[in-house]
Amino acid sequence: MAIRGKEEEKKNGMKITDNMDGESNAEKKLFASTIKEFSDAEIIELKNLGYSKALKDPSTISSKGRSMGIKILKDILKVNKQR
Repeated sequence: MAIRGKEEEKKNGMKITDNMDGESNAEKKLFASTIKEFSDAEIIELKNLGYSKALKDPSTISSKGRSMGIKILKDILKVNKQR
């Protein structure tokens, strides 16, 4: 993809193209992966309740995947606070 007003650059006989939105896509992925599912207090409470293995991989607690496992662990915390 050449920018108008500039000549296309060639390297080894091939056109050089720019990935103009590659940097923004990388930033989106970086910021999306830093979201924590549980707070530090919730992690400590779940470990005390014996769910440390489920904290490492929430999909082990549900056959429907990671997101459902996280919801189940949140419900466990909610029920435990009501006691």
